[in-house]
Amino acid sequence: MYGKSCQFTIISQTGKDIEKFTKYGFHSGQNEKEILFRPNRKFAVLEVSKLEGSTLILMEELSL
Repeated sequence: MYGKSCQFTIISQTGKDIEKFTKYGFHSGQNEKEILFRPNRKFAVLEVSKLEGSTLILMEELSL
């Protein structure tokens, strides 16, 4: 269903950027943005689309 490539875009107010601490961050050449969320956060899926063989998923963090 999702194919080999899947990209998540998450709208968030509480996510923390941990890219400089991770192995696959943007500066490692992997070009991945790394964000950490507190446990038990909930997200709503706003849109799922396909573009050139990749699946794009747009999500929004829900307020408590």
